[in-house]
Amino acid sequence: MRFGFAAMFAGVAVGLQWAIQPWVGSRVPFLFILPMLLLAANLFGRGPSAIVLLAGLVNGAYWMAPVGQMDVSDLPDRISLLAYMVVGTLLAFFGGRLRLVSDRAADAERRLGLAQENTGVGLFEIDLINRTIFASPALWRLVGRTPGNTGGSDTVSLDEWNAGRIPAEVEEGRAALKRNADRGVSVYEREHRVRLPDGSMRWLMSKVHIERSPEGRAVRLRGASVDVTERKRIDDLLARTRAELQQQVADLQQLHALSSRLLELTDIPRQLHAILETLVDLHASQGGAVILCMPDGGPLEIGAVAGLSEPQTGTLKTRLDESTPWHVASTERRRVVQDDHDAAFRPLADALGCRGVHCTPLAGPGGEILGVITLFFDAPHRLDEREIRLADICARKAAVFIERFRAQVIATERDQRFRVALESSAVPFTVLAPVRNRQSRIVDFRWSYINTAAARTMHRPPTELIGQQIREVLPGTWDEPGLFDAYVSVAEQGVTREFELRSEANGIIGWFHVVASPLQHSVAVWFADVTDRKRQEEALREADQRKDEFLATLAHELRNPLAPIRQAALISKSPTATDAQKRWSHEVIDRQVQHMAILLDDLLDVSRITRGKLHLRKEHTELAAVVDAAVETARPLIDLKHHHLIIDLPPRPVHIEADRLRLAQVLANLLTNAAKYTDAGGRIRIDAAVQEGELTIRVTDNGIGIRPDALAEVFQMFTQVRPSHDRAGGGLGIGLALARALVEMHGGTITANSRGPGQGSEFTVQLPAFAAEEAASPGAVPAAPAETMPASAAPLRILVADDNRDGAQTLATFLRMEGHDVQVGFDGEEALAVFTDFRPHAVLLDIGMPKLTGDQVARRIRALPEGHDTILIAITGWGQDKDRRQALDAGFDHHLTKPVDLQKLGNLIDTAKLTIPASTLN
Repeated sequence: MRFGFAAMFAGVAVGLQWAIQPWVGSRVPFLFILPMLLLAANLFGRGPSAIVLLAGLVNGAYWMAPVGQMDVSDLPDRISLLAYMVVGTLLAFFGGRLRLVSDRAADAERRLGLAQENTGVGLFEIDLINRTIFASPALWRLVGRTPGNTGGSDTVSLDEWNAGRIPAEVEEGRAALKRNADRGVSVYEREHRVRLPDGSMRWLMSKVHIERSPEGRAVRLRGASVDVTERKRIDDLLARTRAELQQQVADLQQLHALSSRLLELTDIPRQLHAILETLVDLHASQGGAVILCMPDGGPLEIGAVAGLSEPQTGTLKTRLDESTPWHVASTERRRVVQDDHDAAFRPLADALGCRGVHCTPLAGPGGEILGVITLFFDAPHRLDEREIRLADICARKAAVFIERFRAQVIATERDQRFRVALESSAVPFTVLAPVRNRQSRIVDFRWSYINTAAARTMHRPPTELIGQQIREVLPGTWDEPGLFDAYVSVAEQGVTREFELRSEANGIIGWFHVVASPLQHSVAVWFADVTDRKRQEEALREADQRKDEFLATLAHELRNPLAPIRQAALISKSPTATDAQKRWSHEVIDRQVQHMAILLDDLLDVSRITRGKLHLRKEHTELAAVVDAAVETARPLIDLKHHHLIIDLPPRPVHIEADRLRLAQVLANLLTNAAKYTDAGGRIRIDAAVQEGELTIRVTDNGIGIRPDALAEVFQMFTQVRPSHDRAGGGLGIGLALARALVEMHGGTITANSRGPGQGSEFTVQLPAFAAEEAASPGAVPAAPAETMPASAAPLRILVADDNRDGAQTLATFLRMEGHDVQVGFDGEEALAVFTDFRPHAVLLDIGMPKLTGDQVARRIRALPEGHDTILIAITGWGQDKDRRQALDAGFDHHLTKPVDLQKLGNLIDTAKLTIPASTLN
């Protein structure tokens, strides 16, 4: 762009030269070129001015003769062009030089202005002769002013300038000038303040240069001013901080001395007095008092006073619980400051002889108020931050010592109560301190405390045990495996251990429940004699075992008769069975049902089983009948495994006094076990012999045998002859245990013998017997005939109600076979409906029916007019005494248990006919 402007200047100069050519001719071709050359060099620099120089050369050569041919032939013209080039070059050089100097001066001035603006330095020059002052814009801004009525000039009169300054600072400035001028100082500095328009103050530091006249008189002042307000603020802050730090150091020294002094004091009044004295001194107050709140909510009390006279102290004691500053501080849990500017405080101030009071509450660790520390001042006094901080520190110290004192009192009382409780407690308690060797390893324990109950358990007085080592007093105590390690782990690892210990040493015999807990590097031991509890647990286990035996026996004995019943039922249903076989099968079913009924009567009485009181029904019976019943029970399994059974009984009948069912059960168990544990196709033998009034029955097999070391265990409950991992078909393991119990109840014995695994087994039962030569026993019980209903002269209307349809229909069928008119219902509501329509003479009701139970149906029938004379018979599986009483209370006349004894039922019906009006039998 500079070259373009230079070319424009060259064009203007050439144009002007051409414009005057007609009047001046060709002898002055450089009239406008040289000024334009100098101007271009000054404005645009040397390079652009060369364009004007060359334009002038071309223009001059054009106008010199011959004109317009650019071929200068005259020597003077050539010298003229040469002179033009020399002069033009010099003008271009010096013009460019002048431009550089001007630019540099402008840059310097600009930088100076920027420096003033950015650094906040204000320049000034004071003419003391004309009394004027020049102030730079920065200085005007520093003083917060603008040039006044000077038309915006930076120079104003000295009086106008001083009018906006602080008078004291003006006088101080004049005095400083005079001092330095008189001493011949040329340069000096001073700090002074200026008031800004908003009223705030600003500090300036001015450096002044004094210019003197030849006579030595100060005629002019030049200098600069900078803002040092922040530095002055920091200096003031440092000074205040230094003073505060010195004060804090002094306060800390006093507090440290107080802490050292408190360590030497042991009672709470002296401790509180020392704290109060220090606080009074730190606040330079008239005196003070520590006022305590009672833990039980009682009236306030004085704990310590300092600096108060006796009359003041006496007055204070009488004003503790009134509406006073300390009372407000304790109840409202806040700091209270009052002086005699408060009209309400003046009476109290007059009474105490003070003019101000400061109360700081003493707060405990839980926030509860323990008291108030109060300072009295002889003049109105408002606390600063230091005094509040010191009051809080001393208040915390006082609260700590008060809380510690109260905790000590509580701990002492609690320790006393604890000792009384421990000494009066029936629970043994002791504290064991570890005894260590040189390697700090625990090698024993000694008693550091033992209560009376624990000493009584050890059969020694406490004085003989406290301080003694356990190994010395009770040798062998640590022989119990793991006991010593348990106590060591409690002492070293801080864990609580709980265990039970059986002791048989040092005359201390029994079971003990022990709880060992860590207690300050010792072991606190609670122990209780649980020997009785252990015995009770053993009794409970035995009872539980008897319960299990009852349940297992119930299942075992109910399952045994099912085999012959099922076999007999299959024979009876077989189309190829003869009438004799069917009759025999019916007898088997009937006999086994009788057996099951008897078993139910015995096994359902749980209380007798639990107490071990299972009664035998002994009768005069024949051995052959017992063996037949046993073989009949075991026959299905024997036939299933294709065993060869050999029965060898004495040729003449053998009679014994025994429970035929139970003894058959013993022999059936032995035969069943022999069949189970003998491989298929084996041999089983049962034989009997009588010698000297003793019957010996042997059951022998060639089965898997028994290990000699297991012979004593086979009669225990749940013991199996097979290994535990091969129990298939082994049953519950109660057969032999039950057999031994039943044999022993008969006064006999049972033993087992085997030569080892694979050598078979032999079980021997020995019982007392009658003479073996006896041909027939008058007490022999013949086979019971099949139960039948006696023929009725007149039929009855009978209602049978049972939710078991097969049971109801079967019983109804039997009654119809006897000629009776029978209706059936299968729930309680249906039974009531049938009764209303049918009007039966007798009702056979099951108890556990849906919709309405048998008891409910009985009550509703008895409530009907036609139900008063009806015979009600309960038929149920519940046969205990309470069940019978409940049935009779519901209105039943009789109670029968399932399976129903048809003979007994027939007798009941025959008896019922005697009470039924003859008119209703038609």
